[in-house]
Amino acid sequence: MTGSPARFPRRLAVYLIGLLIYAFGACLMTKADIGISPITSVSFVGAQIAGVSLGTATFVMNLGLILIQMLLLGRRYDRRQLVQILVSVVFSLFVDLTMLLADRFAYGFLAGRVAVFAASLVIMALGISLLLMADLFLLPGDGVAQAIAKRWGMEFGRAKVLTDCCMVAATVVLSLAALGRVVGIQVGTVVTALALGNLARLVIRRLGAPVGRFLNPPAVCGEGDAL
Repeated sequence: MTGSPARFPRRLAVYLIGLLIYAFGACLMTKADIGISPITSVSFVGAQIAGVSLGTATFVMNLGLILIQMLLLGRRYDRRQLVQILVSVVFSLFVDLTMLLADRFAYGFLAGRVAVFAASLVIMALGISLLLMADLFLLPGDGVAQAIAKRWGMEFGRAKVLTDCCMVAATVVLSLAALGRVVGIQVGTVVTALALGNLARLVIRRLGAPVGRFLNPPAVCGEGDAL
């Protein structure tokens, strides 16, 4: 986390907006029914198996991801990362809230589903971009990737790919074992894995300057004179 404490409220506002937008995009993608993102797939299947809301399943999954971070890093685990628990609570509430809106976009015909999927991909990219620009707290999935990178000296990008692959594998195993079929993993999962990061980078290039001005406004006259 970077930036002066005085600008924390602005960063928090952008972070929460990004978290809400990202939650809506993730929920919307489940309605397209042509595949969901790797990080959402485990909680999506878990919700169907346990008969709970996607938000509840997401919270439980995120607690598991935080535990994995602790196990991977041991004494090197930064306890400040426990703030991810609070982030998970807020994100899970946002998921269940935005699912009420996403339910309105469940279409049976292919063209409608493709349109919903494309929209959800752009919305998720916007949410991720705002989270990155706010530069505050890691989501648990990214926390696991960071822990893997620290544990084995791996680049974060490669650790993220490994984390996503593990998520997909866990989804396949869970859905086959409990439901007898693969759920949530389709062509859209591959498209999301390949396109989401690139879309997020494009959004950051477009919005980086105005968001940066909001996050780092010109210093008030006299601010820092005592430094």
